[in-house]
Amino acid sequence: EPDKAMTEAELSGIAEGEWEMSDGEDGGKMLRVVVAGKLMKFETGVMARLASGAVSVSVGETVVFNTACLDRNEVRAIDFAPLRVDYFERSSSVGRTPGGYIKRDGRPSDAETLA
Repeated sequence: EPDKAMTEAELSGIAEGEWEMSDGEDGGKMLRVVVAGKLMKFETGVMARLASGAVSVSVGETVVFNTACLDRNEVRAIDFAPLRVDYFERSSSVGRTPGGYIKRDGRPSDAETLA
């Protein structure tokens, strides 16, 4: 019977649904939680310190970086919450750097424009 490789969640020593908060390596905070047998890591306080809030979430090899900025000026009374979402597909992060007139990330894709 072949040896089963232990998953990252099993190696972390955290049970399903349990969580652990600790100080990160770079002075920030780290939250680790096991969900559906996968270890999720939430890190904050390291990048984008000028944003009102910033967190990087990683599961396995996938990493998502999120920021939120708040305008602290007083706003007139409105009956909706204004929200703006900026979505960018970064080709340079996977090693595809196009040449020619439009460098680095090129023109926005259709999905990026519609988002």
